[in-house]
Amino acid sequence: MDEGNKSSTNESTSANTKKRKMSNSSTSQSQLDALKTIYTCLRGHEWIRKDNWLLNDQSEWQGITMKEGNVLVLELSQNNLHGRLDDPVLVQAFLKLAPTLEQLWMSENTGLTGNLPSVFADESIFPNLSILDVGSNNLKGSLHPSFSAKRFSWFDTSGNQLTSYFRYSNNDKHEMNVDYIGPISTPLDLWT
Repeated sequence: MDEGNKSSTNESTSANTKKRKMSNSSTSQSQLDALKTIYTCLRGHEWIRKDNWLLNDQSEWQGITMKEGNVLVLELSQNNLHGRLDDPVLVQAFLKLAPTLEQLWMSENTGLTGNLPSVFADESIFPNLSILDVGSNNLKGSLHPSFSAKRFSWFDTSGNQLTSYFRYSNNDKHEMNVDYIGPISTPLDLWT
């Protein structure tokens, strides 16, 4: 290879590396912005567990599990959350985490109100979300029927003021365990 081609190849490789780094940092920045919005919307300054939140390295924030700069788990159960889960600003923040989020734990936060947004049941938006626990909050309304089609390994909406709600888990034998906790006003056929 002559020096001209070698120089051109090195410049091309360097440009591609810079593009990848910029792409990775923008994804991380988007998720960082989402986490800050979640903290603000749910009155993070009043949380019980908030160690390292809003410091530079979000992988050190209490309740967050990350891999390669992406949020996989958000564990905020029993943490004194206050706010409407269906607040459009909050929903937009969760959408920024959607491609990589696998587990969302938000149970036992009596200050958490509103309804459970149907977007959490959309496989095309949350392709990896396998655990969604919002049990024992103060959510109100009716679950969207789309929740019956989403296959979670753990899904709990019990202990809220929902007009339709259910809890189920998928055990290792791939058998569905279902507990109907309250009156069902919309058909939720779990076996379709």
